[in-house]
Amino acid sequence: MKSSNSIIAVAAVQFLGRLAILLLPAVLSTDEIHFHSWYPATYQPKSAAYYVLFAALPISLSLFGIITSIGLVRVREWARRVTLYFATIPALLCVLWLILHHLRAVGDALLVIGDLSNALAAYLLVILAPTSLWWWILFTRKSVRSQFREGSSPSLQA
Repeated sequence: MKSSNSIIAVAAVQFLGRLAILLLPAVLSTDEIHFHSWYPATYQPKSAAYYVLFAALPISLSLFGIITSIGLVRVREWARRVTLYFATIPALLCVLWLILHHLRAVGDALLVIGDLSNALAAYLLVILAPTSLWWWILFTRKSVRSQFREGSSPSLQA
């Protein structure tokens, strides 16, 4: 079954977004390599948790998102479900961060340099909320769900 234009648009947004997320580990690893080659005597590698959080996790999730976007184009039910998880979990994490994280007040300063996490979470939420809403409306429609169920049936895959 051929996927609709709206499904292809979601797949393209997801694919490009996951490619953009891959830039973070690429930049960090490039910096690590440069620091190691420029200052070999004083270079201290980061902790393992740093590499897991800023390299392994983004790379893994990005590759999974790229595979999911291909699954959307191929109209696979598992890709529809994973996309709904991708639409929900990051936005929910931003909301929870904004609710639970409290800014540190320093004198009369409104914003403390170095504590931009709330601003980043709010900025991400502004981007993620409409995108998540779009994906939920699209992928929970009966006509779209039926496309994915038909596309995932074993008789059509042979």
